[in-house]
Amino acid sequence: MSIYNNFRFISYLISLLLFIACGNDDNDSKNEQLQGSWVIQNKTITVWPRPGEDEAALRDSLTDYTFFKEGSVVTFQDDSVRLTIDYMEWQRPAVLPYSYHKNYLKITPPDQLPLLLEGSVEFQNPVLQFTLTTESYMSILQLLHPSFYDRILSANVSYFMQRQN
Repeated sequence: MSIYNNFRFISYLISLLLFIACGNDDNDSKNEQLQGSWVIQNKTITVWPRPGEDEAALRDSLTDYTFFKEGSVVTFQDDSVRLTIDYMEWQRPAVLPYSYHKNYLKITPPDQLPLLLEGSVEFQNPVLQFTLTTESYMSILQLLHPSFYDRILSANVSYFMQRQN
């Protein structure tokens, strides 16, 4: 191999390593953005009803079945999230493990709850938007109010959180 080819090969390897390192830095900075306390300011529900069902009425009904209430504080620490699971008059504080990678957040629910808590995260400074996947929200509905299953094709919810000072 000539010196020129060796130089090209080494340059290629260095470029590749720098590219990988920068990609990890981007994810680390997003993870740092996530750290801290956030107050749920608002939530938006999107519903796809079965034929013959009233979309607006279903959306209004679903506001009680979103798992987190407006005004709740969600605190992300190194590898756990502190939050309050809220359903009607029932509240349960919890500290749960989570993972966050490439704008995708997955919160591991308590063992006794058969549901998914995962979705996309978007930062719109100073607001964090967490949108549950359709599968996640449908698992919450199946747990909290199974009769909605017969009335909707699918639904999801987005939470809008403001950083707490």
